[in-house]
Amino acid sequence: MSTTVPAVLLPGLSGPQAIVLAAQIDAATASAPTLCQAGFSYPVAIEIARQCVVGTGDVERLVQCGIGGVLATAIKAAIDA
Repeated sequence: MSTTVPAVLLPGLSGPQAIVLAAQIDAATASAPTLCQAGFSYPVAIEIARQCVVGTGDVERLVQCGIGGVLATAIKAAIDA
């Protein structure tokens, strides 16, 4: 199911990171290598990809990987949408 997550709803990310993350979440096929190429650290990329595959966002796990609380909440909402 396509949710079309606008990149502007992902606060605190650079343009390329926001665009790649939004596209990965929208396609529900998040790939850690693709997220790493966009500039995300390996732990963050792996956790985002894992959550996308499961289909449920988890703010606490995102924060533990080093994502700020506001961005983690936005990513969770996008994954859960």
